Amino acid sequence: MALLLLKSLLKLQTSSMKYLQKSLILFLFSFVALHAQAQEAPKTYSHDIGFNAIVFQNFFGSGSAPFTILYKKYSSENKATRLGLSTSLNFQSAKATPSNVSYTTNNNASVSLIIGKESQQVISERWVWFFGGDLIPNFSYSKFDQFDPTNSDTPLNTVISYGLDIRPFLGLRFNINPRLYIATEFSGILGYRHTDRKIKFPTQTNELNTDDLNLSLVPASALFLFYRF
Repeated sequence: MALLLLKSLLKLQTSSMKYLQKSLILFLFSFVALHAQAQEAPKTYSHDIGFNAIVFQNFFGSGSAPFTILYKKYSSENKATRLGLSTSLNFQSAKATPSNVSYTTNNNASVSLIIGKESQQVISERWVWFFGGDLIPNFSYSKFDQFDPTNSDTPLNTVISYGLDIRPFLGLRFNINPRLYIATEFSGILGYRHTDRKIKFPTQTNELNTDDLNLSLVPASALFLFYRF
């Protein structure tokens, strides 16, 4: 009787082990299959960061364009919040020796913040067009000093201005690969600017304050390079 009971227990244990082995193999197979499927699925990125790598006006016009860096945070696949900074610095100072020789000092700086929204529409695997609007608070400073020994009344000009721009934009993007793309934008600007100008002569100082409202169209003037992550 004891022998029969022992044989029954051994058979039950063997059957349980086989069931456990089959369950473990099935689990491992399912895990590997799901992992492989997840690896094959295309990646989605929720952050873009880029800068104006090429500025067209340097080729077609005079003057220096500001350097702009732009970050995009996606709330969905085709909608993003834009945050950026645009800045321009130019310092030119020349003082001659001896002191009776004319010289010119011309310094200027500007900084703008960019806060906006962007929506995108896919044209093809490589091409995407996008549109939206930015709000751009800005500040600029310039100082122009010119010394001429033949003219003792040469003034010192200092200009400080600050304002706010509303910029709707329409752009086109080309995907180089899943992580890199280039883009350019055409925009319009409705802007307000307050300017304080001070003209200082040896004997007196003149001050002029102005408020301006302007509307302008801006052609695509820069090519941005973006990295996705």
